[in-house]
Amino acid sequence: LLIWLETDAMIRTKSGGTKSMDDFARAFFGTKEGDYSAKGYDFAEIVSTLNGVVAHDWEAFLTARLTEKAAGAPLAGLTQGGYKLIYTETPTAFTKDAEKRAKSVGLAYSLGLSIGKGAKITDIIWDGPAFNAGLTVGSEILGINGRVYSDEAIREAVTAAKGGKDPIRLIVKSGDRVRDISIHWHGGLRYPRLEKVGTGDGGIDMLLKPRL
Repeated sequence: LLIWLETDAMIRTKSGGTKSMDDFARAFFGTKEGDYSAKGYDFAEIVSTLNGVVAHDWEAFLTARLTEKAAGAPLAGLTQGGYKLIYTETPTAFTKDAEKRAKSVGLAYSLGLSIGKGAKITDIIWDGPAFNAGLTVGSEILGINGRVYSDEAIREAVTAAKGGKDPIRLIVKSGDRVRDISIHWHGGLRYPRLEKVGTGDGGIDMLLKPRL
């Protein structure tokens, strides 16, 4: 998705704002109106279709994005599209709704884990604080910092540990084993959101507008 956002931004820039990902989509998918049969494609066809929209070395660009080993995700499509990625201590309305629907607690960007029904860990982020502490998916959190586990208690513990040195202490049940786990995280709660850069409609705003 991030690669395609960057592709859209490049198409808009190179065409002076006259073309976008919509033009690529029409050319790539709209070849046989009403035909629902499966049709394969390859990398060369994607490159050729993009060049038909606006000339560029798309082969080199896509090859780099799909094979490079970078320090982080490719975010140029966000910044060129009029937004930047930031982190705040307050979740977005979308995140709140997703947690409510799933009955889960998403702490992927802080502790590096997600907690579902029954206080069981449903996801662990590789090389995150929870991963490095030895936590595993399926484990049940019984207590936190001397308190019985609750969704609110773990959020409060993460907030209280911000800027300090003491670890967040968990009592965790895995199968028939109960363990004391210390997680070293002092960055507080972190939730991603997009922040508008500049004024007026950027590429992402235009991309998300309703179509007639």
